[in-house]
Amino acid sequence: MGATQTRPLMLSESPAYFFTLLDPRHFESLDRYRPANDYIRLAEEELGQGWRIRRGGFWTVCSPRDPERVAHGWKIHVSSQVSLGEETLRRLLPLILEESVEFKFCSDRRMLALSLNKNWPRTGAGKFVTVYPRDLDSFKRIVQRCAEATEDLDGPHILSDRRFRDSRVVHYRYGEHWSSYEVGPNGERAPILIGPDGAQWSDQRQAYYHFPPWTRDPFPDPPLTEEPGEAGILLHNRYRVTNAERFSSIGGIYLATDMETGDEIVIREARPHLGSEGQSIAILEKEARILKRMAGTGYFAQFIELFQEWEHWFLVQERLGAESLWGYAMNFTMGLDNGQRTAAELFDRIRSTIIKIAEALIVVHERKVVLRDLTKSNVMFTTDTDEVRFIDLELAYELDGDGPMLPGWTTGYASQQQLDSETPTPAEDIYALGALILDMITFTASGLPLNRPGVLRGLRLTLSDLGLPLALEKVVDGLTATEPERRWPLKKVIEILSAAKVPRDKIAIDATEARLPERGTPAPALVDRVQDVLERTARFCEASADYERDDRLFPASGAVFNTNPVSVQFGSA
Repeated sequence: MGATQTRPLMLSESPAYFFTLLDPRHFESLDRYRPANDYIRLAEEELGQGWRIRRGGFWTVCSPRDPERVAHGWKIHVSSQVSLGEETLRRLLPLILEESVEFKFCSDRRMLALSLNKNWPRTGAGKFVTVYPRDLDSFKRIVQRCAEATEDLDGPHILSDRRFRDSRVVHYRYGEHWSSYEVGPNGERAPILIGPDGAQWSDQRQAYYHFPPWTRDPFPDPPLTEEPGEAGILLHNRYRVTNAERFSSIGGIYLATDMETGDEIVIREARPHLGSEGQSIAILEKEARILKRMAGTGYFAQFIELFQEWEHWFLVQERLGAESLWGYAMNFTMGLDNGQRTAAELFDRIRSTIIKIAEALIVVHERKVVLRDLTKSNVMFTTDTDEVRFIDLELAYELDGDGPMLPGWTTGYASQQQLDSETPTPAEDIYALGALILDMITFTASGLPLNRPGVLRGLRLTLSDLGLPLALEKVVDGLTATEPERRWPLKKVIEILSAAKVPRDKIAIDATEARLPERGTPAPALVDRVQDVLERTARFCEASADYERDDRLFPASGAVFNTNPVSVQFGSA
């Protein structure tokens, strides 16, 4: 959003999660959020009648009655922790009023907390207040005043910007004030700036500070940090980073070489003041404690070191030669690693996998830890020995610790108790194991919260088709019982599966011949059912159309808010 023109909040870097916060049934834009009054009240009291305050959405925009506007230029971003949001705004409002320049702020505490979320686009995470100076002189004066007003405050570093001198919260970058866009072939709008010579320059936010060629940094001292050379980055004078595996707003995951041992290792990074309640560093420290606690079990990566460099913290751990259960299970349930398999062979693989995970969970729980994120992506199997390993301990909980419980879950794998953020117990992992077994066989765990009986019926049909014992369905049913006290103990699961038997000669999977089954003419009753579904679908679309909105006609995916709401993709044409 520019200072004076409303546009959809761009969340293309983030998952669909942010479009699920306002409506329980349909994707909805945060631009339709109705904020609380905490920050807005402060602005109204300070600014008075001479200002226009446009409420609503993620940003609240404030403008003097006759603002002097420029299309683009230097702008100021002030970051904040949620606990300091009101204090930060209270200090900035008087000087902004004196300068009479446009500005915007996160509309309330919930929106500020959202900007610190792990999944928020990392280029702007922590951005709380944006000020739009009218020219270079006013920019230099205002940025200095902002720094003086907030000199004792601390907040997240905004990656797209440069910090102003020694301030911990005041940043600046060159970019749009009044929004201009270039529309791509898929309908997405990309912000652009038009230079003095008429040339276009992309104003896409990057995770590093940069500015267009026609200007220069207003504060060149000290000089900007140089990019690393071909040798890459050396952390802690020991770890040579070789690749960045993944990024989020709270940090990255990197592959590196330990220059002392020559081993390939993994480094997890935590940036301060980000994540749930700004706990990113505390979470990394917890992960380090759990790795130490689990030393010797063989079920986790080996802890190597936890250290701080600059303001960031880094956890160094062993690199596992393993693949996720997602790929591991696909190999044997879809016949990808062997063209033909009997039901007995398939069941042996499934049973062995489940028992290994259950035995590992028993050890984890005995050591007073609940994993709370037991998914097909976080359960690994070593490529050489087929042994289970657990990764990603961000949501893990120490039963004998005094640290806070981090709310969070993966859809389909979380019990109602986890969804309700109740105090964690091993029953959460037991439920997740049931979902994990379901995903190994039918890949339908995400449907459990929607229709558990229907998903279990589908599992029974699949087991029957493959010639696998219905004991697997009973295990899933027992593990995912709604009431925690009714969930099967892990030792019972091992006993039931160990005793189950299947015919030795039935072919469960035959990937050597890919052929479609022969089908006759569909029965009239089936045709009627399909026609009924089509008619009801059409009626739903007609009933859900909203002709008063200009950002969409029908409920659609979150992409509708970043593209053309009347495109063929979203059914409007």
